[in-house]
Amino acid sequence: MPRLRVVALLVILALPVQVRPQERIPPECYLDQKANTINTCKYCHTSNQPGALNNDIDRQSAFSPQENKFLNVLDPGRLDQLVPPETIPADLSGFLALDNYAAALQARGGTAEVGSGRGVYKYFPDLDPAQTGPDGFANNGWRAWKWKPNQLAWPRFNGRIQQNWVRLADKFQRNAAGAYDLEIYKQNLSLVIEVARGAVTTGTYRGQAADEQVVPYRVPAGTEILHYLYYLDPSRPGMKATRIKEVRWNLKTVPLAYNQSYFNYVSPKEKEYSLTWLEGGPAPAAAYGLAYNGDGWDIIGFIESPDGILRPQSQQEMTQCLGCHSGRIGIPVDSHWHSLQRQIPGTAGWTLQDYQGIYDYYSAGLGQAEMAETFVSTFGSASGLKGNADGTIDYLPTPAGADALTRRYYQIVQSQSFALGRDPVLKADPGMQRQPATTRFRPQAEQQAWYPALDFARFDPVAPATAVTGEAEVLPRATRLYPNHPNPFNGGTQVRFSLADAGLMTLVVHALSGQRVRLLADGMAQAGDWAVTWDGRDEWGRPCASGTYLIQLAAHGQVVSRKALLLR
Repeated sequence: MPRLRVVALLVILALPVQVRPQERIPPECYLDQKANTINTCKYCHTSNQPGALNNDIDRQSAFSPQENKFLNVLDPGRLDQLVPPETIPADLSGFLALDNYAAALQARGGTAEVGSGRGVYKYFPDLDPAQTGPDGFANNGWRAWKWKPNQLAWPRFNGRIQQNWVRLADKFQRNAAGAYDLEIYKQNLSLVIEVARGAVTTGTYRGQAADEQVVPYRVPAGTEILHYLYYLDPSRPGMKATRIKEVRWNLKTVPLAYNQSYFNYVSPKEKEYSLTWLEGGPAPAAAYGLAYNGDGWDIIGFIESPDGILRPQSQQEMTQCLGCHSGRIGIPVDSHWHSLQRQIPGTAGWTLQDYQGIYDYYSAGLGQAEMAETFVSTFGSASGLKGNADGTIDYLPTPAGADALTRRYYQIVQSQSFALGRDPVLKADPGMQRQPATTRFRPQAEQQAWYPALDFARFDPVAPATAVTGEAEVLPRATRLYPNHPNPFNGGTQVRFSLADAGLMTLVVHALSGQRVRLLADGMAQAGDWAVTWDGRDEWGRPCASGTYLIQLAAHGQVVSRKALLLR
């Protein structure tokens, strides 16, 4: 093993300890693309077909067959090191029964108005899912709908139950006289579905919204879409657990007349309407889980902290949402993967989502049944497509499969590695890279050819660590965490540690209660001495209160801790 030279001089390394998140790409991008067999690229990079935003089908060929340039950021081996399987409770029934949504809704308080919540819950939705009736209507104008899940949303693959609600702006709920009118509202909701599908291309909406012209494939300003992701619980009907994984809220805030549809440019008029920009821009808005997609939509995300509390997603974590909900690829015109377009026909489509009675409908565009084609494109064969006796699709896993997926996601939550991905993977695919390699970053010329706006260095979950180098040659004999200095501290403190061998590691600050406060370093590190500075702030950049904190290093199967005293 090469020796290290140790002195007091600190040198910043370009890619030391942290693992940077892959920017704005969904899990399918981690799969090898095999010529004429596996091509998951085609679901985003499409031809200029009706309803598509861009013609970027040429980008499907940017990768050579059987070549994957992306790191598998949720490799199970990495998660097992971060959160060893033996630390997961044997019985997760109590974990799944936690009503973390009700707690967040109570903390929100406020009125039905968007942005009326308290504190970090300023933009938490006002929906109470428990109030959803048989016609799909819940409180405050929200209505649930049932859809035919696409390849991104099968519970037996991603370990979640997704339920959806939609709400239109106030004028869509009123008749021409200005009175609330349920029938008018139902008509406008159904019309929005048909407009999103491109089935209705001309005319106006109903009632007080008669001044609103239909724009094909575009939902009107003021439309709100909620996606709630629940854990799988085999003991409950339909496997929907009480506990929620994630809240995704999409608000069409910018009128089409002012929407420039340029991701890297936001016009002054857009900024007058976008909640993200009204909060001062992406960085301040991130405190509330807000992000603007550059195409008229503000996107809000809440996700679990290690203790199950739903918290705003960070700016880094929201980049994955922008991977599907932005206007830079050939996805639908509204830069939004509209499950609205895939609503189940008839009254059955206006109910809470379940996974019963859904057929593999024939697709004229594909020339065959949709999910069968998806399996052929993704796995090379439709042999894994499970069906029921009545001809419907089996979307749900076995109880054992549900438990395995929940355990994987438990590791993601405890490690808080959402910025790197959030779909559990039960086993490593041979086509997924386990460690950063020379192919992790494409040459600059290839990056521009593959994706003009691609910028791997834009979002870093942690600050760079520093390597300690110098005169004497010293080989670390063990993995050590040294006392931080100064201690006690006020403005900041330096944390030094040594690694005996190269490998995966994490350095985390915890409160004495066990709650995670700040991730300081995470990823692959070479053997040697390292130093990271903690500025006394939490994950959201807020100053931590005075008190004693635990700094914990996990590497090579070892976990060591030191106490740090913060004085304000």
